[in-house]
Amino acid sequence: MWHDQQIGALTLSLSSLGPGELPFGAEYVPTRELTPIGEEVLADPSSGFVAWSAITA
Repeated sequence: MWHDQQIGALTLSLSSLGPGELPFGAEYVPTRELTPIGEEVLADPSSGFVAWSAITA
C-alpha cells in the first residue's frame, strides 16, 4: 500500500516480485507499519485531486 501522490490516491497492489523486479522506478521501502501511509493520505489537503498542469506537464 502506498500514497500515490501523482494521482492523489491511496493505492494497493500485491506482487510476488522482489524490489528490484517491480515494474516502476519509484523508491520502494518495505514496511509492516501502514499507519504512517494512512496518516500521509489524511494529511494531504488535495488528496484525490490532480491539477491539470500536473497532467499536461
